[in-house]
Amino acid sequence: MGLENLELLTDATLEQKKAIEGQLLFFRGWYHFMLMQYFGGLPYIDEVMNASGQLTRPRLSYHECADKAAADFRRAADLLPIDWDKTSISVITNGNNQRRINKVMALAYLGKNYLWAASPLMNYESTGSREYNREYAQKAADTFGELLDLVERGATQYELVSYDKIGEVFYSYGQNGRMPGLTEVIFRGPEWDPWQNTRYGLALQYVPTPYHPDGGGNNLSPCANYVNNYGMANGLPLDDPQSGWDKTHPWKDRDPRFYNDIVFDGCLITDNYQNPLPNIELFTSGASRDINTASRTGYALKKFLHPTCNRYDDGWGYSPQFTIGLSYLRLADVYLMYAEAVAQATGTPSGKVSACQLSALDAVNKIRERAGVEGVNAKFTGNLDSFMSELRRERAVELSYEGHRFNDLRRWMLIDKPEYADKTSVEFTRSGDFDPAHPENNAVSGYHEEVIVTRSYTEKHYWMPLKKSDCNMSAEFKQNPGW
Repeated sequence: MGLENLELLTDATLEQKKAIEGQLLFFRGWYHFMLMQYFGGLPYIDEVMNASGQLTRPRLSYHECADKAAADFRRAADLLPIDWDKTSISVITNGNNQRRINKVMALAYLGKNYLWAASPLMNYESTGSREYNREYAQKAADTFGELLDLVERGATQYELVSYDKIGEVFYSYGQNGRMPGLTEVIFRGPEWDPWQNTRYGLALQYVPTPYHPDGGGNNLSPCANYVNNYGMANGLPLDDPQSGWDKTHPWKDRDPRFYNDIVFDGCLITDNYQNPLPNIELFTSGASRDINTASRTGYALKKFLHPTCNRYDDGWGYSPQFTIGLSYLRLADVYLMYAEAVAQATGTPSGKVSACQLSALDAVNKIRERAGVEGVNAKFTGNLDSFMSELRRERAVELSYEGHRFNDLRRWMLIDKPEYADKTSVEFTRSGDFDPAHPENNAVSGYHEEVIVTRSYTEKHYWMPLKKSDCNMSAEFKQNPGW
């Protein structure tokens, strides 16, 4: 409605009208994209519908729908400023424009839209091929290359934060409720309340169990086979014979992101030494392994928490103003999507696009270097399949628990495979002397994994079901396969 009536707006400058048009186009593309990635191709609503008319629009293929979204994202990117603070139309809101749609956001979602269209699931829906679509991968690579060229040249307000500040990408603490994200977050998600201090807010869902303030509530226990994605500091996956990982010291010399994100046995989880259990017990039958109130898997998550956010230090209340916020899209994700798009478009990890000097391998290693992890080992760079296995693992680690995994596994057509459908716990006992100051060095015995649940996914779960009432509106609006 806004786009169809934009010319009726007369009390505005040309710059203001372009900015309004760009934002409207972005959101038209974005809302369609967000639905498409779960349901597949849909009717693309690009005109005002007649409320009394028949709703007989057929579903488009994924590629047809993605092309229309791409046109909206591209036009939005061409109309919008990089930084609203540097325009003449946002003087009143200078310094508070982080959530305004801008050119960088539009380019990022244009690239993501193309990469999703290139992915095996979306390509299969549109063409019948279960491989990547190179044409769309090239479009994604070119778009991300255009964006990263701006970033690498310092022409935007975005850059990767240093890893010692990575927590502030997800939360702020004692900063008057400041919105998290720093320079890395591109598109922020919703915020439920300023301090996230109710048990229904995001914050308490990520409290390391069992230190919820009332001993119950939402407990999040990462699955052991997911945590296995966190490889070694030398950059190798755990199962590589040269990685140096062994089952008697499973927490030693791991990827630094493992220590930042994951609570493992023996971790100090409170600064309050009057707490009866400052070092968490996650061994089999340990005090924090109660299946109903604590960890079911032998791990807990701390990625989105300030260290004092536990029931003994009380670091999440109104006074410290702990504010958590998970973004829809941050810059690290863009680098990894660029790597995937370039590798698939060129067929090699060393591939580049003309707009950006980074190769696919360079982009992945940039994220690893930031975290203090060695780059992708040469044994994984000789062919595309080997490189993709490391790229998929890198996305699992860098973007863990940020809401990307389900769609990644679906678009790669992997969600129904046993290694992803099975969810495991880690079982072990402590062995030898226990070092409470350096739990990563502690020895264990009997280390093994057990399957605790299996998700019964099949190919029909590649797409979500549509509401029956929607499918019954007209013969042209088809249900998804298998539902």
